[in-house]
Amino acid sequence: MTTPTEGRYAEQFVEFHSFELLGARLISSFDNSVLREHLTEPDEMVSIRTGIHTGWVLVAVERLGSPPTEPVAQEWQTVVEASIEPLETTAVVGSATSGPNRLLPELRAPERGFLRLRVSARNRDEHYDGAGGDPLEFYLVQAWPGGSPDGIVVRDSGRASAELQGPSVVDAAAPPSMWSSGITR
Repeated sequence: MTTPTEGRYAEQFVEFHSFELLGARLISSFDNSVLREHLTEPDEMVSIRTGIHTGWVLVAVERLGSPPTEPVAQEWQTVVEASIEPLETTAVVGSATSGPNRLLPELRAPERGFLRLRVSARNRDEHYDGAGGDPLEFYLVQAWPGGSPDGIVVRDSGRASAELQGPSVVDAAAPPSMWSSGITR
């Protein structure tokens, strides 16, 4: 599979099913229980949930000037959006225990201070709840200026999502355009 970020991934260590966006807080509401299972907000960071419990994943970060206009590629099994506010002028992917990942670009806040964040994931089912050596999971973190009070699930499929949410998981057979509009059931 070829993605726009191929060759720009960096390894990121995962502990307890997550890696973090350090130096940020969520500003989106979480009325949707499915969304809460993908992004959480411990102190001064946003946690991004993974399938693997402990080990390495591959992460790419894209700084965009405006929202993506192309449809989400089918290879991404889970895609969620939320708005964040960097606590300083930047936020960075990393780990609460090992600090920032210096191989990935920082996300700089625009003058008004908010960024819209899209997190896309694939292969979360490959070694769910395990520990692994070679990275099997891929994450794309995209950010652009702007903010919205609502977090949305653009797409949510795969066994890892179903196990995290239980019976409230979205219908994976529904057309992707339904999720692009932010409509959930």
